[in-house]
Amino acid sequence: MPNSRSCFPYHKCINDPKKGNPQHALKDKGVIDSGCLRHMTGNMSYLSDFEELNGGYVAFGGNLKGGKISGKGKIKTGKLDFDDVYFVKELKFNLFSGSQMCDKKNSVLFTNTECLVLSPNFKLLDESQVLLRVPKENNMYNVNLKNIVPSGDFTCLFAKATIDESNL
Repeated sequence: MPNSRSCFPYHKCINDPKKGNPQHALKDKGVIDSGCLRHMTGNMSYLSDFEELNGGYVAFGGNLKGGKISGKGKIKTGKLDFDDVYFVKELKFNLFSGSQMCDKKNSVLFTNTECLVLSPNFKLLDESQVLLRVPKENNMYNVNLKNIVPSGDFTCLFAKATIDESNL
């Protein structure tokens, strides 16, 4: 069960009257790889197979107790279904975890213009296109900079985790 430090998304809000309210524009959309370890929504109507939980708290918006996990369910889209989606009533966004998608054997590819969620049967045709390969350990992708930077004696953590999981 996640504790109070499961999610640390940061949303910079600029209220430009010409562009409308960006938070309102995201209300019925989702953010992928928001820094959350688990999928979450504040809209119970998206969830099927809902079950109530007395879960922990998740931090967001600068508040360590931003919201309480009170249930979980599934979001079914047909092509890509999301299991174990936590319901957090106080959440104003739908947050989708790239790491949790990879747990289902999908590949998630971020480019400068889009995010692609690839099927479990996706095969990389040209291994020479891979510039960096980082194994997933303890729900984090740990980059050892000794392998990619000529000098330095430190490790960079490339994913967010709870204090307990990261041992920081």
